[in-house]
Parts: sequence; structure tokens; C-alpha cells
Amino acid sequence: WVDPYSERVWQYNIEIAKDLLAQGFDEIQFDYIRFPTDGVNLKNAHYTFRDRGMDKESALISFLKYARKYVKGPISVDIYGANGWHRTGARTGQEVELLQKYVDVICPMYYPSHFHQKFLYTKPYDLRTYRIYYYGNLRNYYIAKSNVVIRPYLQAFKMNRFYDNLYYGPKYVYNQVKGVEESLDMGYTFWNSGTKYNILKKVFSKDKKLTMRLKK
Repeated sequence: WVDPYSERVWQYNIEIAKDLLAQGFDEIQFDYIRFPTDGVNLKNAHYTFRDRGMDKESALISFLKYARKYVKGPISVDIYGANGWHRTGARTGQEVELLQKYVDVICPMYYPSHFHQKFLYTKPYDLRTYRIYYYGNLRNYYIAKSNVVIRPYLQAFKMNRFYDNLYYGPKYVYNQVKGVEESLDMGYTFWNSGTKYNILKKVFSKDKKLTMRLKK
């Protein structure tokens, strides 16, 4: 981890962003823009560059305000999916209603496996993944004052969790897509850390509209 309060860190990242735009990339995405949240030694974290009275939210906002000044292109940020339902700024630094002032796109990671396994677990149970994306999209959009594109990450991987063990498969993934399309339909990105996306062939074969979009 680097110190999010450090302007040297900000400058380093912005120089990379400027170089990428110069090479032809059409968007800069700051992935996992947050403070560390896990580990037995979190209490030992020391932020040398933190000014008195500065909190985690203001650290991220200060960076993005700086980025907006120097990055001459669209900016997107990845955030935890829980931001659609819970305030997490004091822990992560991420507050959607603040982030929206300085970015063009917010990409929540609503991965169903990462929520409590009984979260939105109501009948019909197999539509849980649809609900998470449908309501998550709408909630984040309105928390962001309808001011940004909400383009979530979709879970294209299985974890050894209660719900995944029961339901993971093409329909699990397909319902995420439908949840996005039937809420805001501003786009989405699939994620699998091992880059194994074979399941998408079965997902898109279910719907001619989705198949055509995949071919494009």
C-alpha cells in the first residue's frame, strides 16, 4: 500500500495517466481507490503525509480533484459494491456522493459472493443476483445525484460460498446482466481473476440481444 495522503503518490499516478492518454487510451480508471480494510495489523498503519484533521474521504477527494485538473480525459473509479447500501467512507474513504463531483464513471463491484450470503436472499432465490445489480445500480446512481455513469463489475467467477455453491452457473451471471440492463443500462464489465470467461458463451446464448452486443 502507498500513502493516499501523499502528493508524491498522486503525482506519480497522474504522470502514468497522462502517458496512457497520450498513447491513445480513451479513459483512465483508478482501480481499488481506497484505504486498506483487512489484516491483523491495520492498527499499525501510519500515514506520514496526513495533515491534522484530514480524514480518509478527503484524502481520496483531494487526489481526484488533483487528477481532474491534469488528466484531460474521462476518469472512472472502482468502489466496493456495499456503497449502494452502507456508508463506508470512514473505513475505505469511498463516499459516492463526494466521488461523483470529480469522476465521469463509478464502477461498483457488486459481486454477490462478497455480500452476506443471506443479503437479498428472498424467493425466488435464483434471482438474488438480479436484485443486487438492479437495486445497487439505482441506489448508487441516485446517491451520486444522477451525475455520473454507473458501470458495475459483474461476477464471472465462483467462490466457495453458500449461495455460489447452490446457484453459480450461466443463469447466475445472466441475471446480473439483466439487472444492469433493466435498471440503468449504462454498461458493465465482467471480472474473473484467472481470465477464464468460457461461461459467457452460455450466458450470451440465452438472449439474442446480448449475443449481438457481444459480437460488436
